[in-house]
Amino acid sequence: MMRRRIAVLLALILVTLPVLQAQTFTEEEYKAFFTELAKETYVVMTELGELSQRLGKAGSIFLLKAHLKEYEGYRDRLLAVLRELVVVEPPEKYKDFHREFTLGIMYYYIAVETVIEGIEKNSPVIVMLASSFILKGVDHINNATLLKP
Repeated sequence: MMRRRIAVLLALILVTLPVLQAQTFTEEEYKAFFTELAKETYVVMTELGELSQRLGKAGSIFLLKAHLKEYEGYRDRLLAVLRELVVVEPPEKYKDFHREFTLGIMYYYIAVETVIEGIEKNSPVIVMLASSFILKGVDHINNATLLKP
């Protein structure tokens, strides 16, 4: 569990610190790059939502435990997206948009980490806390949408 918390903190640090060796893109390259990451994020969050909704109806932490590997897979996929985002220096007019989108993905990542922690501790309360991180992520993604040039 401590390793997971360190990973979350590292993700926070990577998102909030300036990127030292950022990959720079032209506007068209950035749009193509972002489109791919947005598609992956959409797929992950859709699959995650469908799984969580299905399992939530059953109301059993033990059913969640049977799907722990799937949640870990979603976490890993979100972390891969986050890693891609933090090594990119977007064109100037996309900087605010990029920052907000990155923060949204970070909150989604923390939400999945929270679900995994709740499953491992057999705690439905911890699992339910994940929804607040999802909502925070949605807020940032919505803000990014409003900032998109």
